[in-house]
Amino acid sequence: MKTLHGKVVVVTGAAMGIGRALAERAVLEGACGVVLADISHDLEKTAASLRHEGLGDATIISVRTDVSRLSDLERLLHITLEHFGTVNVLFNNAGVGGGDGAKSVVHADLAKWEWVMGVNFWSVLYGCHVFGKWMISRAKADAAFEAHVCNTASMAAYISGFLGAYSASKSACVAVTERLLQDIFDADVFPQIGVSCLCPAMVVTNILNQSKYEANRGERAPTADEVNAFSRMPGAIKPDAVAEAVYDALRKGDILYINTHAAVTDFAIRARADTVCKASVPVAQLRKNAKALRGAMSKL
Repeated sequence: MKTLHGKVVVVTGAAMGIGRALAERAVLEGACGVVLADISHDLEKTAASLRHEGLGDATIISVRTDVSRLSDLERLLHITLEHFGTVNVLFNNAGVGGGDGAKSVVHADLAKWEWVMGVNFWSVLYGCHVFGKWMISRAKADAAFEAHVCNTASMAAYISGFLGAYSASKSACVAVTERLLQDIFDADVFPQIGVSCLCPAMVVTNILNQSKYEANRGERAPTADEVNAFSRMPGAIKPDAVAEAVYDALRKGDILYINTHAAVTDFAIRARADTVCKASVPVAQLRKNAKALRGAMSKL
């Protein structure tokens, strides 16, 4: 997809962070329609802000969406088609961290594990199933039609399962993305339809804090210092930089894995692959890694 000019873009998790940056960049890139989907009460505020900024000529609509529900994703596609008649780009971007109860397996808060898997995994599968099926059908009927699906995973998909539900859900997200690409190959509609998996490391968002202190779970609200935790982490980048990397990949069309922190990702993949190939349990190294990660995560 060489250009987004005149295209229709759907973004889940669009109220803030990476999602907002992806939506804003879509407007700047010349999209004619941008659909913001989120469950957050900030959704309409974000939509109004993007309209007020006047970055482009896109028609911007917001659709309150619980991405963990298949019916909501079906409704999202229906509303998009009602307004614009088509959809060219889907960003399955909504995500949550889960907090302490979603880290351990033995001491798991199973309700939080289900919540994290619902938002981070099932929503991606639902989005790929609902929108992917429509895109493939459209591509078969119209040789000029172009589309792209980008799923937001995480570098956590490549490293150890230290983050529990988050790691598990993001690993599953990578696998779903790879299977979607195979479906597109099987339908013989590549490169009309492209697929990417975004795997960022440290990004200046409040995903972990927002998830950890979700108000409807009766936990305290985060302090300002906690909300800005990622901004103090070495190597953390802003959502705008992530969006730039994503749209660069879309224009190239054949990039499956979008790694915003290439050096970190490369190290993580090699370290894990080495452990898998040795087929052993490196107890000392795992303990060392866990201690280092625990120290970093305690600052969040």
